[in-house]
Amino acid sequence: MREHLRELGHEVAAGSIHNYFNKMDIKLQIQYIKPTLNSKKKLARLDFILDRRDKVKNSTYHSARNHVHIDESWFYTRSLLTEVMTPPTTKLAATPTTRNKANIEEVMFLFFLTMPQERPDGSFMDGKLGIRSVTTEVIAKRKSKNGEARAILR
Repeated sequence: MREHLRELGHEVAAGSIHNYFNKMDIKLQIQYIKPTLNSKKKLARLDFILDRRDKVKNSTYHSARNHVHIDESWFYTRSLLTEVMTPPTTKLAATPTTRNKANIEEVMFLFFLTMPQERPDGSFMDGKLGIRSVTTEVIAKRKSKNGEARAILR
């Protein structure tokens, strides 16, 4: 709020804005964008867990001691939450959802993990094997909002 007032050329102390919001009984509400989880995706998650079960002993799961888990994690370059200052009488709409996040710029990292184990020499390995960024470097053909011409962009 204070930044928006400064952009308009008004200098207002943070304490003044805080006192004004308290008098108006305005509260900060945060909403996150969540992808919708349909029945097909729920069944796929359940099938993954059931495949980990031991076929002979139906009640146990396979040991994860000799497995390396490769996890891809996407980090979005902009915040996926909305902060709204509202008076107490205002109700927010339902949590915003999106069919996919294809239009939000993102960066992918690969994480390599295994079970924490004790090594033969007595030292302890925490299970974190490595993290790698999956990015491509591109030389800009012309000037844009992302950089100058012939600059290396990631």
